[in-house]
Amino acid sequence: MHPMLKLLINNRRQGKFHVAAKAETDEATIDLYDMIVNTDDEAEWWGGVSPQSFIKALNEIAAGTIHLRVNSPGGSVFAARAIEQAIREHKSKIVVHIDGLAASAA
Repeated sequence: MHPMLKLLINNRRQGKFHVAAKAETDEATIDLYDMIVNTDDEAEWWGGVSPQSFIKALNEIAAGTIHLRVNSPGGSVFAARAIEQAIREHKSKIVVHIDGLAASAA
């Protein structure tokens, strides 16, 4: 099996992405362990993380520091640019960790 396909299958089992906040440390973690897709409909049908759902989750975080953990084969460049801009504009300090793969748009 091709490694990229295997990554997609493994990531699909783990879910689209996960957000966890720790109030006692003023930190939050976002796990982006899936491909980046254009719309919520695409994400629901094929899997992946859309900019709409990612940005909504990001904007709900009020922590001083956000750790963004990435293991993604990439995806839509246009969707990734929207996510990137939301990250740049967020008031928190954002630290990115590459846990496995950050390919293409990721």
